[in-house]
Amino acid sequence: MRRIYQELYDDGVLVRINAINIILSPPLILTTQQADQILGSLRSVRLRDQ
Repeated sequence: MRRIYQELYDDGVLVRINAINIILSPPLILTTQQADQILGSLRSVRLRDQ
């Protein structure tokens, strides 16, 4: 799990898991490009983890 956090952090995505919630940063209001970056980072880490 630590490796996944580190890889996402290196891509500029902050992730916290709190009970049943996954908290993503940055920010509360984000652009389409920021959403694409977050999702792209999550996908690439997921693919490497399989």
